[in-house]
Amino acid sequence: GTQTNAYALSEVSAENIAVLTRGVDWSDNGVWRTVHNHTWDVAHIYVRDTWNERNQQIFALTQLLDPSSGATPSETAQAQVLRAINTAMVLNFYGVVPQRGVNDGVDVNPIVLSASEAFAQIMSDLDAAISSGNLSDHGPDAPLRDGEIGSVLSTIGQAAALFIRAKVLLNSEVWTGAPVAGAMDQVIADVNAIEALGFSLNQDTENYYNLFDFNSGGPNTEVIMILDTFTGTRVFNQ
Repeated sequence: GTQTNAYALSEVSAENIAVLTRGVDWSDNGVWRTVHNHTWDVAHIYVRDTWNERNQQIFALTQLLDPSSGATPSETAQAQVLRAINTAMVLNFYGVVPQRGVNDGVDVNPIVLSASEAFAQIMSDLDAAISSGNLSDHGPDAPLRDGEIGSVLSTIGQAAALFIRAKVLLNSEVWTGAPVAGAMDQVIADVNAIEALGFSLNQDTENYYNLFDFNSGGPNTEVIMILDTFTGTRVFNQ
């Protein structure tokens, strides 16, 4: 929920947001201008911390997915999607992805996956999670919840997994350097599957802010997943 790290690298570098300077403290030693101007290097705090943060998440999820953890089918499917998200972020920011075995000591150098290898792992995780349960299975024991409108949206569901796979496939040629066979057809199929679960883009253009209201006005059909955290820092600086 912070305005720093991956959020800053994604949004400020793309000029989706501008971080205003209101005094010496707001400048933060120029870290925002550096991202805005694309003049960062490996010593930049957000470049460093994003690398550490996302790779820590990948390792924790790899530990959870190890057979010795005894994860449930639901925990396994959600962890596969979350590992895919974090791996995609590392690949998108840095072009390669380190991979460490769960029992490797600190003196063991990780394997470094190329862009194509990392993409293949991302797709393997997503395909496994999505295929682990029938998309028509709406029961509470489905590995991924069905994303039923109005249900708890702070855990990974089928719609979220499909959305992430579609987004990964849309970026596949940029990441791997070559078109991926069938990628765009799969994007269309995944978006159709999301709609089949009952989701649709908000048509109430007169009441845009109802998109963020989960307490009135009936079910929200657009929101697939939420991060249950404080997000004020993403508002205050813009």
